[in-house]
Amino acid sequence: MLLSKYFLLLPLPSGFHLFSIKANSNQNSELKRALLSLHKSLTQSVEEYLAQDIVIHCDDETNQQLESPFSQIFLVVPDSWLRCIESRLPLTDSAQVRSLAALALASEVSHLAPDLVCYRYVVKPEEKNEWQLQVTTAPKVIYDSVIQLLPNSARFKGLLSAQDCIDLLAPPSYKLDDLFKLSIRPSSKQDTQVGYYSRPWLLLLCFAFVSQLVLLYSYESEKQALARESFNLAQTQANVSSLIKVKTNKAAIVARELMQSLPLNVRVDSIVSEQGVTWLGISLEGEYLLELLPKWQERWNKFDFLLMDEWLQPMQSKSAHSPNLMIRTRSVLHVVIQIQKQ
Repeated sequence: MLLSKYFLLLPLPSGFHLFSIKANSNQNSELKRALLSLHKSLTQSVEEYLAQDIVIHCDDETNQQLESPFSQIFLVVPDSWLRCIESRLPLTDSAQVRSLAALALASEVSHLAPDLVCYRYVVKPEEKNEWQLQVTTAPKVIYDSVIQLLPNSARFKGLLSAQDCIDLLAPPSYKLDDLFKLSIRPSSKQDTQVGYYSRPWLLLLCFAFVSQLVLLYSYESEKQALARESFNLAQTQANVSSLIKVKTNKAAIVARELMQSLPLNVRVDSIVSEQGVTWLGISLEGEYLLELLPKWQERWNKFDFLLMDEWLQPMQSKSAHSPNLMIRTRSVLHVVIQIQKQ
């Protein structure tokens, strides 16, 4: 690599500009300025930029150097043109399986077929026999467009992230050989087994993705079912509480106290209580009833006492001072007293 010469293509608004990377980091000031301004000056999407008439801007001397077998050319792209994805998969020592898994993830995140993406991946071992796969991908149409513009496509080594180039050209980490590690390229055409393994691997990833969706749906369904059961339980408890808290019938309390105060010569025939009204059936002498009724009304002055016959027909008015003659003339009366709060 001592004889290698490195070139960076930058997609500026006026077209591709070619920069030569100097051996000394301090001699790349113009290149660094162009890299720093790339995010601000280029706001177009990949499709919008490639739809223009793109040419490579360079002098004649640099153009001749591109023909050299020692020339290594990379295209720097804005980070907005790239997509990244991470996934944790079972540990494996097969580099081929890792590459196929990275290709499948690149295809998934970019929504493109595996033969229409460029990608690079980094593998980091994790605990519990797993490894984390970090994949960076870009549309292959960028790669193909640059190849058509170069005099020798074999000199083109792939795409680079603008941020990676800025970090790489900083003096503490000035290692040009790392450009190949950071390169984003299409899948190798020399691997004849890629087509054989990629489809089953994609199917496996799709199955894993669908399984995760099913588990998530089951979890959410169970969560909603538990929420419904909790709500129904709360409603049931509220209904039970409302049944327990029965409203006290004060007329029934008055009827009970009245019965307790009755003398032995008065017989209680019946008692019915409903919705704040109590009907007390008693048998006693008519004259005695006329004596007791004013006392009841005086003691429970917040309640009305209505005398009724056995057929629940009123025998007198609610006032105790207007007695009915029938009450006086009959020796034994079978009456019903309706007790109700005023």
